[in-house]
Amino acid sequence: MGGKGGVRKRGFTLLEVLVVLASVIVILGVATVLLSRALPSRQFEVRVERLRTSLDQAKWRALRTGREEEVVVDMEKREVLLPGGRRVVFPRQFSMRVIHPKGGELTSGKWSLLFSPLGGVPPEVLVITDGKREARLWMDPITGAEVEK
Repeated sequence: MGGKGGVRKRGFTLLEVLVVLASVIVILGVATVLLSRALPSRQFEVRVERLRTSLDQAKWRALRTGREEEVVVDMEKREVLLPGGRRVVFPRQFSMRVIHPKGGELTSGKWSLLFSPLGGVPPEVLVITDGKREARLWMDPITGAEVEK
């Protein structure tokens, strides 16, 4: 029946345990590599979406309160200062620039976006990139609503 004295022993052999451990280590290694590649992509999307939402809130706040709302983009610090003291900060690998419709481009310094209580905004485009992807945030000059570009 196996084992000494005809008694069968239950359990796993050392070889079986080692094969399972090796398989688990390989699977965890592959999963770690795949997840580490996915996280920077997600970080870009999350920060751009947070900024879009904040710009939309500033627009609605200006309409609701009847006062201008200012959003300041600091391209050197890679941060956006929002009404109420809130800010959206982008990591070092991100860069920002503002494109003016008449051909000018601002790549350094600060840029202010004023949301009018009447709904309008300047027609510039805020471009955010991480070297691989690019997001363009353009607000309709008449309505102040964000337009996909």
